[in-house]
Amino acid sequence: MSNGEIIDRPRFLDASTERIKRLQRSLSRKKKDSRNREKARIQLAKSWRKVRLQRDDYCQKITTSLAKRFGKRQLAACKAEVIIVDPSNTTQRWSCCGSMPEKKIDLKVRVYKCSSCGLVLNRDHNAALEILRKGLERTHIEKLPLLDKTSKLFRGSMKPTSSL
Repeated sequence: MSNGEIIDRPRFLDASTERIKRLQRSLSRKKKDSRNREKARIQLAKSWRKVRLQRDDYCQKITTSLAKRFGKRQLAACKAEVIIVDPSNTTQRWSCCGSMPEKKIDLKVRVYKCSSCGLVLNRDHNAALEILRKGLERTHIEKLPLLDKTSKLFRGSMKPTSSL
């Protein structure tokens, strides 16, 4: 998450994916249009369904815990909008200064240090901050308000004109 918290991936899916791999290999060895191939195909479909349900359940549990922690009203007040962001280079580009490393950093490296400003961050946290920055950039949200309190328009001294 962009606040630095890391949510672990669901470990229980490892066993299910191993089963899917085994069933896929078994299916590929069956003779086409045979009854045994059909049985193997149905077993594989059931395993995929189980994985989908496990993922849905995990996501539901995570979102429920976040809603309980941060409050449903706060989450509802955000009026979240889905914005598609290009994820390319989000794990490479630094969220603090926008610089890129000279050579590509291997995915095995989970924590690394910026060569230009010296900031040390977890790779996933850095990517979350970079995606957040790209999303805010796409929505054209400005850091400063358009009208500050000293503006004549803010005080209402000028009437807005209609273009109709």
